[in-house]
Amino acid sequence: MIRHPRILVSMMAVSICLGCGSDRPSLHNAGGVVKFNGEPVSDASVMFYPAAGRPSFAKTDDQGRFSLMTYVPDDGVAAGAYRVTVSKVVSRSEPTEENPYPQAVHALPQVYANVGTAKLQAEVTPGGDNDFVFELVAPTP
Repeated sequence: MIRHPRILVSMMAVSICLGCGSDRPSLHNAGGVVKFNGEPVSDASVMFYPAAGRPSFAKTDDQGRFSLMTYVPDDGVAAGAYRVTVSKVVSRSEPTEENPYPQAVHALPQVYANVGTAKLQAEVTPGGDNDFVFELVAPTP
């Protein structure tokens, strides 16, 4: 007779998980800073897109600094070459009763927000510095 079925179920779950392998690659600390016309960009979204696999994401702080995550905050990114996008969307006004969804606009040139048009690249290396600086500039007319 089993007196503690919860313990048995817990032990079975742990046994099953120990037998499971992880498909996740080794991750490396990576981050950097985003500037636009020489000034740090706060609250921007930074995406690192590999040729294959899962992209990595970060949000910049008040100094424009970011630390990449792939699965959980600050876990890093797999080694390899990446195409990078940077975007920042802001609202033109505060939501009101009459207009609960105010129009949003891009605060940075849209060319940097699209993986097809952004020319930003990064190479993440195991044990490397992996501290990237992205200097964005307004396009010339």
